[in-house]
Amino acid sequence: AMLARLGGDEFGVIIEKASPEQAHEIAESLLNVAQEFRFMWDKRIFHLGVSIGMVVCDNSDTTGEQYLSMADAACYFAKEQGRNQIHLYHKNDKSMQRYQKELDWVTTINHAHDEDRFLLYYQLMRPLTSANDGFYYEVLLRLKDRDGTVIEPNAFLPTAERFEMNVKIDKWVISNTFEYLHANPEHLANLKRCSINLNCHSLADRDFKLFVLNAFDKYAIPYDKICFEVIESVAIIKMEDTLRFMQSFKELGCSFALDDFGSGFSSYNYLKSLPVDIVKIDGAFIKDMLNDPVDVAMVASIKEVAKAMGMTTVAEFVESEATMAQLGRIGIDFAQGFSVSAPKPLNTFTPL
Repeated sequence: AMLARLGGDEFGVIIEKASPEQAHEIAESLLNVAQEFRFMWDKRIFHLGVSIGMVVCDNSDTTGEQYLSMADAACYFAKEQGRNQIHLYHKNDKSMQRYQKELDWVTTINHAHDEDRFLLYYQLMRPLTSANDGFYYEVLLRLKDRDGTVIEPNAFLPTAERFEMNVKIDKWVISNTFEYLHANPEHLANLKRCSINLNCHSLADRDFKLFVLNAFDKYAIPYDKICFEVIESVAIIKMEDTLRFMQSFKELGCSFALDDFGSGFSSYNYLKSLPVDIVKIDGAFIKDMLNDPVDVAMVASIKEVAKAMGMTTVAEFVESEATMAQLGRIGIDFAQGFSVSAPKPLNTFTPL
């Protein structure tokens, strides 16, 4: 047999001339040895857990890299089953096929990051209750595949979140956005608010706060130019981490937006608990408001509560001039959506 270390906590074993049954017995013995192992540190006893994925190499046209990917998928599936499990990869296993697709995305995301193939896009916001006195926009992410295809974020970000890859993606977005702003001082001077999305893993990451502070310092970006957006559901789940991050950067001058607001049953209670400056109303209330008086009432209600708390309101998914006019009559501060501006590459920035 051959043993190799593949990563921080990943190891690979190649067993020659063994049946699946024999390989399974060896895997079980490895599992038992690991489970029985104990070590002490700082007067505490630690246990080890192992998840094992297996694949049969049948001398087909499958490459070594593909076999490794299959074993990786089986390993993740074993981990999902409760850890300390063994799972054998079967090509016709639908669960494995799903994991295989996700792992293919993991590989695509890692390659895009390493090869600098992420793209920054922007989507403008239009003031509805005041004059347009500068640039207001949200930074969005795209992935450029090796064949040149530009991939939308909803295709790869769910996998990135599932496999906790968002921290390095958020770091890439911040670094490259700040680099663009630093390289375009006239643009920066006219910028009123650049919104950047943050994931829950970033808010909880110990080193992320220091990374962001260093980025502000490195690129000399004024804190009051940047707004960090946090999805309402994320803020609720990671309340302590969210509060800690918000308080630190609000003291420096950054603003914060609560995204997809209204999607939860206790939205107003949480709004009182979070020091946000901007409420971005869930697009589900905006899309059909011309035909649904309940949606109009919900949007008006959110606007009144936000106004009472001194917060700015932004309506998302504004896709018609009629919707924009209705939002203006209600008193919503900003509109964002295809009726205002479609997302475009940041390096081709054109104001309204």
